[in-house]
Amino acid sequence: MSVINVFISYAWESEKLKKEVADLAQWITTNANGKVLVTTDHLFANRPPKKGWPTWMADQIESSDVVLIVCTPAYLNRFRKKEEPGKGRGAIYEGGIITQELINNQTINEKFFPIIPDDGDIENIPVILQQYFNGHFFPSGNEGILKMILNDNPTFDHVRQFFEASSVDDSVKESIANDIQEKINTEIAKEILSQFTSTLQKKETNMLSPIQNTIRAYLSLNDFDKLKIINSIGIDIGALNHENIIERDKEVFKLVKEKELIASLWNGINEIKSFGNLKNPFIK
Repeated sequence: MSVINVFISYAWESEKLKKEVADLAQWITTNANGKVLVTTDHLFANRPPKKGWPTWMADQIESSDVVLIVCTPAYLNRFRKKEEPGKGRGAIYEGGIITQELINNQTINEKFFPIIPDDGDIENIPVILQQYFNGHFFPSGNEGILKMILNDNPTFDHVRQFFEASSVDDSVKESIANDIQEKINTEIAKEILSQFTSTLQKKETNMLSPIQNTIRAYLSLNDFDKLKIINSIGIDIGALNHENIIERDKEVFKLVKEKELIASLWNGINEIKSFGNLKNPFIK
């Protein structure tokens, strides 16, 4: 297996962040068992690359297999070219290259992945990157970031092997993957529903269907939208298990039940994926 080249793109907004990025790069290198080579700009902290920053950055992005994008307020401003003139030109330049590559590839992406510091916020992810966010925070989620780099999705290993070995049309492959995901979501929904309704009183059994619909609607969302809702209803994202998304979803509903947030969760889902003309069934 060839070595995976990884580049970490971030904004120089604080010494604390610089150290956190350096620590992440070191952790990945140490724990990847020689499978990953990580490049950051820390080697040029005192003297710039002789080819100059723009060329060096463009070369790193072009030659890397994976680009980890550390999304912070300063990075977002620079990505969107809203920073003060003369500040953050590196991140501005990298953001332009990343955006153009995604556009050139019609947003089909296996290279650019946003990550967030543990004390960060998902609102700092540029819009064009939001659909590629899989809930990876660091350093608490370093294991998940490494698995993402290695393309390690255990649940779908057999599917991936089938895809790689077959000449089946891409649309058929996508249909198979969607069917499998739907079956997985159905099983998860059953388990969550069982736990969520285990203490319902007999007079509350009429709530079974709305709870089930809410669970299914939540599980059908992409990960960015899930995390956006979780954050909006007051659940601490950083405290959740980001190594295993299935377990994290179960954990979310456990907290929703404990904190009586089901009405707020329904509203959050409805804003993103409308329930139509239905009124919130959890508001009396």
